[in-house]
Amino acid sequence: VSGEVPISARKKLDKTGKDLQIWHEFIDELSDAVRQLLSKDSRDQKIRQAVREAVEVIASAFTSYRERNNIVIEIEIPSTITTPPMFLAQLYSIITNLLTNAMKWVMFQKDRRIRFEGINIENGIEIKVLDSGPGVSKEIREKVFEPFVSYSTPNLELGTGTGLGLTIVRNFVTDANGTVEFVDPPEGWGCCCVIQFEDE
Repeated sequence: VSGEVPISARKKLDKTGKDLQIWHEFIDELSDAVRQLLSKDSRDQKIRQAVREAVEVIASAFTSYRERNNIVIEIEIPSTITTPPMFLAQLYSIITNLLTNAMKWVMFQKDRRIRFEGINIENGIEIKVLDSGPGVSKEIREKVFEPFVSYSTPNLELGTGTGLGLTIVRNFVTDANGTVEFVDPPEGWGCCCVIQFEDE
């Protein structure tokens, strides 16, 4: 029967099959991320959380998506960097929102890079999320944290922004005695988000 199907139709069927496989892989990845966010351990108690480990968990949930779209993630965070006491689910949510935002924006570039950096600073830690996207202009750097404000474009797999992601990020960061803001990126990068937590 397959021999009777026109070549053009077979090509369309092949493409449809590949698209379905991509969606299947992405749903599996998303399910893993959601399971991490909703797991009992992640909501059990407020303790110091290892930042690098959390970034690796969330980044791995999007491995297939990143590989298909040639997105490179660099993690420059010592394993000793930990947050103040907070729920693991909160840290996962912060990382997930910042990572998916970055992945949406780097899709507009040929150079698709995202880097997580973490260092100890006086009386706390600093986490930077850098990406090679177009960046956030100074005029809207505070506005993007307001509820229901979204400047991201629809993404078939990552979804259309609800305008709540960065609001959630700021709320969770503030809850842990921290600050979050967009700043001028260093040379070679388009966007830079900085989170600082004070030691308790």
